[in-house]
Amino acid sequence: MVSIYGTEGQLLEHLALHGQLSISQLKRESGLSYPTVFYSTSSIPIVSFEKIGKEKKARIRDDVIDIVYPFLISMQTSKEKRVQLAIAYLARKGLDKPLIGGELALQMQLYVKDAEPDPQVEIRTSHPSKLRNYLKKALQGKICTELLSSIQIVRDSYLSPATRMGLISVSKPEKLLVDAIAEHKPAVLIENIAEAIVNSSRAINTKLLESYAGMRGVLKETQNEIKKAQESGFP
Repeated sequence: MVSIYGTEGQLLEHLALHGQLSISQLKRESGLSYPTVFYSTSSIPIVSFEKIGKEKKARIRDDVIDIVYPFLISMQTSKEKRVQLAIAYLARKGLDKPLIGGELALQMQLYVKDAEPDPQVEIRTSHPSKLRNYLKKALQGKICTELLSSIQIVRDSYLSPATRMGLISVSKPEKLLVDAIAEHKPAVLIENIAEAIVNSSRAINTKLLESYAGMRGVLKETQNEIKKAQESGFP
């Protein structure tokens, strides 16, 4: 197995999270030079290549994912990265329903003022017990125990809409705000989400926000939080 701390390990991580990337995309994700990415990726025996149009796409081979993903997960010191890799692993195995939600989902998408350095990791799924069983089967022993102890699995009957980030589905900011309000999450989290949405360079999806808030019965509360964030300004 390649060293997780070397260039090859870094490139493997990006491939694990995204599923398949071209050399140009790997260059962009890793920040490395094109020749370094090309030659380093070509030297990893567990990576296969496919010519698609003008690009050469790289992918971790299907027959080794049950070795590679647990290895990458076990070498991580960041619980956030562990969760991302675990969800990407399940997606490679055909399970693509769970969403990453909460603080981690917000920070993956938008700038958050005074962001929590160790954000709560939240996985949202319509079948929490099924997800736990998938994780226990896919990740044996200590890896699974540590992973499950560091995340909050929330039953969510309203999984859509989501943003796709590689193999990972992430709750959109508008959904995060409505969920936080509807589920009586701490006021500071709700304020952070509302501020991040209001001060983002991306436009607020007002139609999504209002229709989803109406569905969850918190339309007025959601509108109030957005209004408060707009009036408070952004230092």
